Amino acid sequence: MVGSASSSSTMVIAAGCMTAILFSALFLLKRESSKRQKGGGVASSSSGKGGSSGKKGIDKSKYPGGRITIYYATQTGTAESFAQQLEREGPDYGFFVHVVDMEDVTEVEQFLDHPAFDDSSGDEENTSSSESSQPCRAIVMAATYGEGEPTDNSASIVQVIKEVCGSSSSSTSNGEGGGDNEHNETLDTPLTNKLDFTVFGLGNRQYEHYNSMGKFFDKHLEQLGGSRMYELGLGDDDADLEADFESWKDRLWTTLQAKYHVATANGKQKSSSNSSTAELKMPSCEYEIEYFEKEDKAGAGKNDIPLDHVHGSSKHYFTSFDCPVSMIRELRAPEDGGSTVHVEIDISKCKDLHYETADNLGVLPINDAAVVESVAKSLGYYDDLDRRLFSLK
Repeated sequence: MVGSASSSSTMVIAAGCMTAILFSALFLLKRESSKRQKGGGVASSSSGKGGSSGKKGIDKSKYPGGRITIYYATQTGTAESFAQQLEREGPDYGFFVHVVDMEDVTEVEQFLDHPAFDDSSGDEENTSSSESSQPCRAIVMAATYGEGEPTDNSASIVQVIKEVCGSSSSSTSNGEGGGDNEHNETLDTPLTNKLDFTVFGLGNRQYEHYNSMGKFFDKHLEQLGGSRMYELGLGDDDADLEADFESWKDRLWTTLQAKYHVATANGKQKSSSNSSTAELKMPSCEYEIEYFEKEDKAGAGKNDIPLDHVHGSSKHYFTSFDCPVSMIRELRAPEDGGSTVHVEIDISKCKDLHYETADNLGVLPINDAAVVESVAKSLGYYDDLDRRLFSLK
């Protein structure tokens, strides 16, 4: 493994991809999180594990375009961050946006769990038959892992889709031909005529099977009877992934507004308020803090929380191991002007850690305890460090 570290350091490692979380930031978000939970008028809300935000009745005065659900398949968190960006933008264009971890989708029918409009709020009089019969809308943000493989959180649903479509693992594991949709027989499934979808794939042209999972979802959701509501987008991390995403979504919202008849003013949803006199408001915080209450159990540790309650970007911290760095050796001569080091990490005492040559190894940074305690004291949450566990969602 190549990297840099001090000789006295201990690394927290996990089989997976690089993850960095600023622990102290959780405290800074608490106040805004409380406002969101009490306000009840949140424009959009991310799903944790089967969260209820996707089941709310839609306020059609705020969201005339109805609900759009974004499913993310991510290994390092980039697809999830793109999903959250769309979630924040959706209300400006008249759409309620609900974000779902692909890990929570275990059957193809679950793509229909979040209808465009519903009467769960009791507003049956204002929910027309045409609205209630509209297809569900899905945006899939699909990253490709390794040599054309699905990410860990999407492996289950990918396998289910293969089985439903009657595809052998060898013919579809890398998603070849997924973007062309040639000679694909449309199947009669629960999704037929009930799902509108679009896909953005995250890949890297340095790999043989470029963006295979994006192509896979684009191909097979159509084969399962879904209708493509916007073009397939492919992002290349070998060039400029963020620019590819921005280019793809440039016409996304205007295309969806036109398709679902959302009245707009210069691309954005028309507002009844006078823009020159409208009250300026702070943007909604996209994060919430969820506390996990323990029954009189001081000093509760990370192993006391089920993984299905942990936010996707934090899971590696709950399955990682503390491993000492046993050797750091500089490989370059002083006159080279750079630094490349050989690092050896001792995993001999980690009984449940199985590492083989060419496996991925993530190094997880941890904030200095003194910094965390100082921030916690300043914000009045110092006592919570030992008595309560919380998750950022």
